[in-house]
Amino acid sequence: MTPSEPWSPPSWLTYHEHRHQTASTNSDALEWLRCSAVVPSTPALFTCDLQTAGRGRLDRRWVDQEGNLAFTLVVQDGHWSRACRDCLALLPPVVTLEACQLYVSRFEQRSVASSMSIKWPNDVCLEQRKVSGVLVERLAKHPDLVAIGVGINVSRSPSLEDREVGCLAEAVSLSKAEQLERWSFLSDWLALWWHHADSPGALPGWLEAFRRHDLLQGKLVSLRWNGRLVEGRSIGVSDSGDLRLLVDGVVEEFRGGEVERVRIDE
Repeated sequence: MTPSEPWSPPSWLTYHEHRHQTASTNSDALEWLRCSAVVPSTPALFTCDLQTAGRGRLDRRWVDQEGNLAFTLVVQDGHWSRACRDCLALLPPVVTLEACQLYVSRFEQRSVASSMSIKWPNDVCLEQRKVSGVLVERLAKHPDLVAIGVGINVSRSPSLEDREVGCLAEAVSLSKAEQLERWSFLSDWLALWWHHADSPGALPGWLEAFRRHDLLQGKLVSLRWNGRLVEGRSIGVSDSGDLRLLVDGVVEEFRGGEVERVRIDE
C-alpha cells in the first residue's frame, strides 16, 4: 500500500511498509524484526496515514491525528563506534528539529524556526510547546538493529491535560498552513538522517547540534528518578548524552530511559 498522498521513498531504503491505519509503527517494525529468522536488510521504513495507539517513552501514549505524521525507521548501528551507539538517542531529535526548521523556513518563517528547541531527552518544541517525540527501541533477537519511532504534529495539536503541545501549522500563516504536506516533511527528515548518520566522525556534530538547541540548558529542572524527586539546575548533556544537573552543589547525571516527568521550574 502507498501513502494517501503521492510520495516516493528514497532509493537507499531496502524495505518500505505502509498502512492506511495502524496501532503503532514501532510495533509494526518490531513485529517485522521478530518474524525475521535472519538479520533483515536495512534501512527499513514503516509509515501510516493514521496511528491509533502510538507509544512514547515509558509506555506513555502518543496521540496522533489526521494530517500529522508517524513513522519508524529501522537501521543497523552495529558498525558504529561505542560512543555513537551510546549517544544514538540524541540524533533523532536533532534530525527532527532540523527538519522542522527547514520546513517552516520554506514558508518564510525563519524567526519561528530559530525559536525551536530540544527538550532532553527527545522532545522537539516550538516556543516550549511539544511538536514531536521520539521512541527508540531494540529487540534482543537483533541487537545491532534499532527501531526509531517519530511522531510529528504537522497540521493539528492534540489536546492533552498534562502538557502543552503545538503543531507546525501554528508556525505559519493561516493561508500557508493549507500548503503543509507531511510526506515532503518525511523526505526532508530522511535526507537529514542520511546526511548525519552517514558522516564519518558524526558524533561531535550530533552533540554540538543538541547542545546548541538545548531547552533545559541553564534552567532549574525537576524530574523523577527511581521514585525520588530531583531538583537542580541543568548544566547540559554529557558526551554520552546524559542530562547533567547541579543538585545542592553536586553534579549528578541521568540517563534518558531512567527518568520521568522532566519539567522546567522557572
